[in-house]
Amino acid sequence: MRERVLVIFEGEKRESEIWKSFSQNSFFPFSESSQVVFGSDIYQLWSQLSKDKDIDLIGLLQERGILSKELRRESFSSVYLFFDYDPHSQMLINQEGERIINRDLVENLLLEMLRFFNNETENGKLFISYPMVEALRPCVCYNSKNDFLKCSVTYDKVNKYKQQSDSHAQDKKFTYSKISNEQWSLIVQKHCVKINYLLRQEETFPLEKISQEEVFSCYKSSNEIYSLSAFPLLLLDYYGATTLLKLLKVNDL
Repeated sequence: MRERVLVIFEGEKRESEIWKSFSQNSFFPFSESSQVVFGSDIYQLWSQLSKDKDIDLIGLLQERGILSKELRRESFSSVYLFFDYDPHSQMLINQEGERIINRDLVENLLLEMLRFFNNETENGKLFISYPMVEALRPCVCYNSKNDFLKCSVTYDKVNKYKQQSDSHAQDKKFTYSKISNEQWSLIVQKHCVKINYLLRQEETFPLEKISQEEVFSCYKSSNEIYSLSAFPLLLLDYYGATTLLKLLKVNDL
């Protein structure tokens, strides 16, 4: 079967801009990909799938008018989902009457989803951007390796992350749709090193693949949401550490 990849985005504008430049770099892995936009967060997607056990992901997209009814799961060799962590979409009222993030619910739901969407050739593979897709944008922390490894936002300020991403941008003129091959190489290296640091406290490129459930384990017991983009994690998962490192041309981390 010829490779045909289905890519499902949470939102339209930012993700489409990123995919445009991503697909033009020298280490983009797919020969053919179709992109669709779900238009809501991953928790809504999971809620709708969970309500109807007789419907699969492709069926849900067709019900929402996102995907042609002529297509089947077998129409695609692989399915990838790119969504934001967005913990502030799940809130509760505490004893003091304050609206706070329901972290227990967020963690339980996301763990369920990562275990379900864990194979791109079956149910699909889910990649999460922490806390949001804007984590891809190089920030002023890039100037210091240590600062970027610890770059994060607290849960109580996560709803302001988009504004923080703008104000802390390394380059105010940065355009997601025009990321150069050299910029992509640096971004991928930075984020792969960061997840290795978060998991193992090693400030080096990982030596092996890292599952998305392992990635999420870094966030379950932390009061900080460390900025981490889903797109470099896709490359690490697809190629493996050894091959990906050979493909990257920027060596100064």
